[in-house]
Amino acid sequence: GLLANCSGDDKSLQKKESMEMIAMFADHNIYTAFGNDKLNVGPTQFCIFLKPHKTNDRNDVKTICASNAEEFVRWIAAMRMMKYGGQLRSNYQAVRNQFIAMAKMKQQLSRQGLYGVKPARH
Repeated sequence: GLLANCSGDDKSLQKKESMEMIAMFADHNIYTAFGNDKLNVGPTQFCIFLKPHKTNDRNDVKTICASNAEEFVRWIAAMRMMKYGGQLRSNYQAVRNQFIAMAKMKQQLSRQGLYGVKPARH
């Protein structure tokens, strides 16, 4: 989830009590409005919106603004990793396992002289 220091005191960042849960990524969709002046309600053009799945009320949408493009990209990447990290890892492992299986099959066929041999023409 996303936590925020709502006390405004930098020293309180070390205390868990001063942190407030802003959003659980599993319960929210992540949107951006980079450069879109009509949708952008934040102080910068680099805004990220967290919209709960179960509501269409604009008051429930949380806005996070970055001060520059580099920070914006980092926030988006971090949020997507938090939200989809498990699925990304699972997808990566599945593809990796397929490549390993294909490489083993290629190796076995090569040993048998069946890989890389052109068919005879009649």
